[in-house]
Amino acid sequence: MAKESSAEFQARVKTIVATTCSAHSIFLGHETGLFGFLAKDEQPRTSQEIADVGNMKERYVRELLAALVMSGIVELDSSAGDERYFLPAHRAPLLTGGEASALDIGLHLPWCGGDVYKRILQCFKEDGPRGVPYDAYDVGFMDLVSKRTEKFFRNQLVSDNINPYPELKDKLENGTAILDLGCGYGVSTVTLGRAFPSSTVRGVDILERSIASAREQPEVKELKNVDFVVADAANLPEDWSGRYGFIFMNDMVHDMARPDKLLSEVYRVMAPGGICLICDIFTHSGAKANLEKSNLESVSMMYTISTLHCMPVSLHFDGGMGLGTCWGRELSEKMIRAAGFEIPKVIEDPDRMAMEYYCKKQ
Repeated sequence: MAKESSAEFQARVKTIVATTCSAHSIFLGHETGLFGFLAKDEQPRTSQEIADVGNMKERYVRELLAALVMSGIVELDSSAGDERYFLPAHRAPLLTGGEASALDIGLHLPWCGGDVYKRILQCFKEDGPRGVPYDAYDVGFMDLVSKRTEKFFRNQLVSDNINPYPELKDKLENGTAILDLGCGYGVSTVTLGRAFPSSTVRGVDILERSIASAREQPEVKELKNVDFVVADAANLPEDWSGRYGFIFMNDMVHDMARPDKLLSEVYRVMAPGGICLICDIFTHSGAKANLEKSNLESVSMMYTISTLHCMPVSLHFDGGMGLGTCWGRELSEKMIRAAGFEIPKVIEDPDRMAMEYYCKKQ
C-alpha cells in the first residue's frame, strides 16, 4: 500500500462513516416505502405532497429526504422557488427491490440496533407516535456521546472556548455563577469548576441517569464550587432569575422540544451583562443551502443522525418543533436574537462542523 498521511487517513475514515450514515438513510427510505412513492411519480414533489401520498408525517419525510439529497440518492429541484424532490428513473429498480443486490443484506442491519429503530419507523406513519423519548436510547448511546466530547472538554474547553474571549475569561476568573445546561455526565461542568475556582458551576440535565453519573465523578468530591441538578432547561426554577453571569450550552439547543422557549428561559436566568456561549453543529438552514454551501459528506451524516435521534427526541414532546441537527445558522441566529440576546461574535468551523455563538445580555 502506498504511504498514507494522517490527513489522508482521516479523510478516508470520514468517507467510510459518511457512507455508513447514507446507508441508514437508504434503509429508512426503503422500509418506509418512500422510494416506492417517489418511483411512481415522474414529477418533482414537495415533502408535504410525498408525505400525503404515503400517509406519513411531513417533518420526518423532509428530514430523511434532505439526508438522501446530500448522499446523492434523491435529487432536489428548487427552480420553482420551493424545495421539491424526485428520484431519477434509473435509480428506482435498485432502491425499490426490483434488483437483487447488497441492499438486501444491508436491510437487516438496522434491526440489530434494538427497539429505537423500530420506533422511528413507526414515527413516520401519519397515525404513529410523534417521536421517541430520550430514555428510549440505550445507556450506551449516552456513553458514546460522553466519550466523543470528554477529551475535548478536559483538554481544550478552556483554551478553545473561553480564553479567546478576554471579557469572559476575566469574568470567570474574578468569580461569577456559571450554568452548564445539558451537561450530560458533567465533564464540562467539572472542567469549568477546576479552571475557575472563584466561580460556582451548576450542571443541569433532564436525564436523572446522566446527573447520577455526573455526581459519581471522583473530581466532584474535591470541588466545593460544583453541583448538579436534574431539571428541564426550558423550565428552570423561578428563583434563578437574573442569577447567572455565564451560561454554557454545547450541542443541545437543536435537540430541545422548543428551542425558542429554552433561549427565552436562558435569557431570564442570566444576570444583566451576562454572557452565553452556544456551541452547535455548523450547517445552513434548508436542504438547498446545504447542497450549495456545505460539505456533503458531513452534512449527510448530520441529517441522518438528526432523523435517528435529534429530531425524534424533540418531536416526542407536545408542541415539539423538531428543528433537527441541521436547523442551521440562519434560523439559529434569528431565534437567538428573538430571545433578546446580542451576538457580538459568531465563529464557524466547517471542517469540524462546529459553530459558536458568543451572546450577551445587556
